Amino acid sequence: MKTHGQIRRRAQKKHDSWEVLETPAERESFRQKQVLQTRLVETSLPVRITNCLESNQIITIDDLSNQHRDSLLKIKNFGSKTLDQVKKLFKELGIETRTPKSW
Repeated sequence: MKTHGQIRRRAQKKHDSWEVLETPAERESFRQKQVLQTRLVETSLPVRITNCLESNQIITIDDLSNQHRDSLLKIKNFGSKTLDQVKKLFKELGIETRTPKSW
C-alpha cells in the first residue's frame, strides 16, 4: 500500500501545480483527490477483497467511498470482516465515505 507520503510525492512528480497550492486547505483538497483516484489494487487491501470489488465495478477508492454499507454487504464474499478492513484502510488514508447513514 502506498502511504500518504508516497501518494503525495507521486502527485508532486506528476503535477507541478502542487507547488502553486498556497493554503493548507488547497493542498488537502488536492491530496484528497489524488487518494480518491487511487486504484484499489494499489492499496493494502488483500487481493481477495480487491478482486471481489472489481468484479462489481468498484475499481478506485472513489468508487468504494460512494458505496453504501448495505450494498457492499450484499456482494458475494464481502462480509463484516471485509468491511472492517475497508474501514481500516479509509482511516489510514484519512478519507470518509460520502453516503449518508453509511458504515
